[in-house]
Amino acid sequence: MSFIEVVAGQRQSWGLVKKLGEGDAGEVFLVESLLERSRAILKRPCRSILASDSVRQGAQISSEGNILKALGGMSLSKEGVTVRTPALLDRSLQKIEYGTEVFIVIGKAPGFDLRTLSRYARFGKPESSSNIEDGLRPEEERFLNAVAVIKSVPEIILLRTLNGLLDFLKKIHTSSVVVGDEKAAGILWNDVKPEHLYWDPGSDTLTIVDWGNARLLEADGGTHDRMSSRRDDVHQYLTEMGKLLEDTNPGLASALAWPSDSVDIYESFDEIAPLQGNLSSALASALESLRQVRQAEADLSYLASPDLSVLETLAKIQEQILRYGAYADPGVVEIVYSRLASQLIGEKKLDEFREICTAAGTLAQENPQTNSFRWKLLNDISALASSSSEASQEPYFAALKAGLDGDWPAVLWHLLVATKDGPVPEWWEDISQQMRQAFLGADGNVLAPYLAASRAFYTLQARVVYGAGSAGKYPMPSKLVLEEPPIQPQSYENLLRSYESDVIRKWKELEPDPPNAGIEYNDVQSMLEDLGQAVPGIRDGLDMALEQPGAQVQIILDAWRRMDFETARRGLRILLLWDPHRRRLLTADRAISSASRWLVRVRTGVRNGDSLQDFLPQVELAGRELRSQVGSAPWLDSILDALKKLRSGVKPADLIMEHPELLTTIPWLNNVRAQETLSLPRMKPLSIERGQGSSALQNALSGAREGKLGPGCEVSLAEPLDIWVPEALGSSARVFNGVAAVPQGEPLSLAFKVMRPNRVEYALPLFKEEASILTILHDVPGVSRIVECGFIQLDNGQELPVENRNLTASELSGVIKRYGINEVQNFLISLDRHTEQGWIPYMALEKRNLKHNLMIYCDAALTRGRFLPLRENLLLGIQICDMIQFAHDRNVAYRDHKILHYFWDPAGQCVEVIDWNIAKRYPQGMPPVERQFDVVQFGARALHHILTGRAAPGTLPLGPNMLQDVEQAAHTYNVQWTYDDERLPNRVKEILEKVLGEGYATIRDLRQDLVEVFEQLPETGSTPV
Repeated sequence: MSFIEVVAGQRQSWGLVKKLGEGDAGEVFLVESLLERSRAILKRPCRSILASDSVRQGAQISSEGNILKALGGMSLSKEGVTVRTPALLDRSLQKIEYGTEVFIVIGKAPGFDLRTLSRYARFGKPESSSNIEDGLRPEEERFLNAVAVIKSVPEIILLRTLNGLLDFLKKIHTSSVVVGDEKAAGILWNDVKPEHLYWDPGSDTLTIVDWGNARLLEADGGTHDRMSSRRDDVHQYLTEMGKLLEDTNPGLASALAWPSDSVDIYESFDEIAPLQGNLSSALASALESLRQVRQAEADLSYLASPDLSVLETLAKIQEQILRYGAYADPGVVEIVYSRLASQLIGEKKLDEFREICTAAGTLAQENPQTNSFRWKLLNDISALASSSSEASQEPYFAALKAGLDGDWPAVLWHLLVATKDGPVPEWWEDISQQMRQAFLGADGNVLAPYLAASRAFYTLQARVVYGAGSAGKYPMPSKLVLEEPPIQPQSYENLLRSYESDVIRKWKELEPDPPNAGIEYNDVQSMLEDLGQAVPGIRDGLDMALEQPGAQVQIILDAWRRMDFETARRGLRILLLWDPHRRRLLTADRAISSASRWLVRVRTGVRNGDSLQDFLPQVELAGRELRSQVGSAPWLDSILDALKKLRSGVKPADLIMEHPELLTTIPWLNNVRAQETLSLPRMKPLSIERGQGSSALQNALSGAREGKLGPGCEVSLAEPLDIWVPEALGSSARVFNGVAAVPQGEPLSLAFKVMRPNRVEYALPLFKEEASILTILHDVPGVSRIVECGFIQLDNGQELPVENRNLTASELSGVIKRYGINEVQNFLISLDRHTEQGWIPYMALEKRNLKHNLMIYCDAALTRGRFLPLRENLLLGIQICDMIQFAHDRNVAYRDHKILHYFWDPAGQCVEVIDWNIAKRYPQGMPPVERQFDVVQFGARALHHILTGRAAPGTLPLGPNMLQDVEQAAHTYNVQWTYDDERLPNRVKEILEKVLGEGYATIRDLRQDLVEVFEQLPETGSTPV
């Protein structure tokens, strides 16, 4: 734009666009900011005047600037009206104080001054254009035409102006301000004229301009020179506004009882309070009338099923609103036309719909707050629908519905659906580009990726055809001369062929062949470096065109990887706006929409009548199509990898161990563990770390004492604890439930292990060894501890009951010698002597609940083929390894690893072990061979039993074992797997085979492998105790 002149202000420079007028106070220009391109008003002294007049005008303009700065864009809002002054935007440089170079720049007042409205009301619209009509918006033109037609300034505008101006003047008269270096008690406007009052119907705002005559008021309401006072504003208000009323609406002047004579008698606005009361009353009545019309307008937007007659009603209401001096609500207009258009689309009345689009588009062009582009585009799409067959119109109707909702990505998507079965139509470029610009804004002007790719292709083709210098097949036109590239001409042809076949031809295909059949731009991106070497600069254009589409692809793939399929599908529609030639997006959308069904099929598994061999390749092929058509995702890749492994023979148990997360998406993998229906009782998730088990040592006997055995005595025996299953009987001792009195607290319920008196020669050494070992291991977690020990001498004729569950020891009586836990060594010293004298040795141990013996949980015969979850089995094995490790560290080998010797403690969530009578101490250090032998026995008799429900083949029987039997047990065992063992992953089987084959030199090595598998398995639920 060319300017009359450019002036530099304190904030920025301004270009003078047009002179608006001049007068005694100076000249006025419309100006434009060179920085922001915003428009404003500039005032400065006239150029061709006397120097004294120039000084006067400059001083007056400078004073106006100071006043406006002091007012600071002051505003007052009341009764729906905002009264304000224009903002001071800029002024001449500080060094310029006088003369023609002085200027101020103020905000442009919106709307029309009352003098102009008065002329339109009195004389109608002028035949020739005037400044006021230059650049008017359509709704502003309609407003002025309405004023000319009704031959009156709308009454509500007059009332709002008069009432608002009166309130504003009263406010500035008593508002303290600082103007320059002066303090004032108020401001006198001193220039009340209709042409200085601008009313904006669009915002209900009154702007008061021209403050060059303003004066500063002192506290008494007068100016410093006593030449003016507040009464001047009062007189000017009554006089000037009274003339305006007489010229435009005499009836209103009469109704308000406007003073017409002797206005000089009023000293302040307070003295015309009755007039303001009349103004307020009349304004309230007018506002109520306008509110009712506005309500009628708003009600139209709530019509659920409007018909064409609503347009006539809307037009009448809009006309009423104009007569009230206001603009129709563009939002209501948009809603009414949109709902009517939607109704017509639902009824498939395309001709009527196009008429609505045309009418709505015309109205939208007249109002900057509405979208005229939308209606034009909808009109174009409806024309396409009309020209298509009735059977193929549905996508067009869907596009029109989406357009009415403002969903432009969906509009283009439905148009793509409408054209997917044929070649790209000629109109596609124009409409898709329009929608790109509408939805993407400035970014929509960026070249579409396909067009950028095509431009690169033709540039490369020119390189091949013409070459550089003499390298081409034909001489290159001078306008296409390119620099010599760094690669050979033959490479151009290869690159061109690959680029054409892999990128250009496949770009618009609906279902391109792999590879690079997904939504990513891997095909073109893989060639960018070669293209850049072939034709310098070509890569920059492709990078720019692919930047935003590439970012949108990542948004879609992120949602795809999160399994947020709806977000991914919405993202495809936005991507189509960025790249409207990417027809494969329809295939990707179909794939994403089917992903949920595919996951259900994967989760459900083999249907009735199908085989796994048929199911696996079918579902894997469908999944690979998803990945090809959309892109990779961790969840999809893991499922496809699992299906491939299953198809190649990998066992489900091994897959679960390697990828436990697969149980969420492929739950039928766990069918191999369908028999794992048992669970260890506990109150919280299981942990390798042991909890605090129960203990009976708090109130145990200390020292030695002699007492009575029998019912009611300090020690009494009861039912046997070693015949609950036949295998529980021991070879050297019997075990009875019993009660022992203690010095403090309640009697303790203990397990009394009583040596078999008929096997003293065999049992006595074992008794000694067990007591010694339990003393060594007294602080090892999980080892059942001695509470006391001693000797029993039965009364004459009594003996221990035989092995019969119906016979108890409750009637036994006699004498008992008791040794506390601190007297075990004395017990051992006197053991031989007392035994020779006929005393029967005993040990009272912590009692374990038979219901929680591991045989109950782990023996397949007792569980009827049901098993604990593998993770719980491993936890049992790991905790037993910990106890064995403690024992080995103290040179003790347990050796008697039958499943009956292990118990589960629900309170401590830990394993406990009993019966150490066949264990062996190695005071000089445990030989490695004995350490390894103990590991093998644990693996064969306990760990194998825990994991498979049975002891390893060839191990000692579960029942009573003699010492020599244990010492002569095999050092290696062979594993024989059964069908039930299919639930075990190969890694677990490998561990069992290794431990039975002497593959572990230490229990620590075995534990490490068990923990590794344990940590790979998912947690199991909890079973309350």
